[in-house]
Amino acid sequence: MKRLILPLFFITIFIFSGCDDLTSLFDDIDDTGTTTSCKIKKMVTSDGETTYDYSKEGLLTRMSNSETWDIAMFYNGNGQISKLEYYNKNTDTLDFYLEYTWINNNKAEEYFYQRTGNNQWEKYSKTEYNLNDDGDIVKVLYYEQFNKNWVVTSYDQYTIENKNVIKAESYVLNDGNFIKQETTTYKYDDKVNPLRNLSIRSIASISQYYWFTKNNLLKIVTTDESSNSVIYTADFEYEYNGDDFPVSYTRIDSTGGYTQTYKVSSIEYDCK
Repeated sequence: MKRLILPLFFITIFIFSGCDDLTSLFDDIDDTGTTTSCKIKKMVTSDGETTYDYSKEGLLTRMSNSETWDIAMFYNGNGQISKLEYYNKNTDTLDFYLEYTWINNNKAEEYFYQRTGNNQWEKYSKTEYNLNDDGDIVKVLYYEQFNKNWVVTSYDQYTIENKNVIKAESYVLNDGNFIKQETTTYKYDDKVNPLRNLSIRSIASISQYYWFTKNNLLKIVTTDESSNSVIYTADFEYEYNGDDFPVSYTRIDSTGGYTQTYKVSSIEYDCK
């Protein structure tokens, strides 16, 4: 699948959204009817500490890594993401930014800006996100610019089950037709994803948005359609606290015979 790869927690966790009930963004209701409101406050990985700041409405406004980057998010009056800025701490510069145009509550356009050789900002890419009425992303269109016109050159189609993304099918344009290139399947635990109630309309950019599903990922498998062979897998192991929130996890990636392990040694929450 085509994704903007950015260094956030859970590897890449930029997402966008806007929620109808901002006060309940992080609330989780257990089987007894008790509501627990928790926000991720800090995450520690081999890349350093990442802290998270929120507005009084519960919107994520800043993520800051102790080593390399700061990310700021801005919202419109409806609580929908309108802009995201990525700052490089090593060079003390704004590396790139994303702007969002909301066509309606179920469709948004994302524009990616980066600097050109003469230090001018240029609109580099366009992505369109289509949501169902429950706020789940069901289709993502990727555009490229030809003769100053934006043309769809690939897209991803998502299957949702029980508020979890269970399958993603990726298509690319080839000789005027869209051909299925990859299929990715996802499996989950039955525990609480601390981001589960963040509406997809109110966070930050869509790269690997499935981190905001109901449960926590256990396995990802990507299959190449042309060869019918597995080209990527990821396996996850978690430790949970008494409320079934993950407090640490390990992810093992495998691709092309190469294996890499990524560890989150601790996740801290602010709960009410």
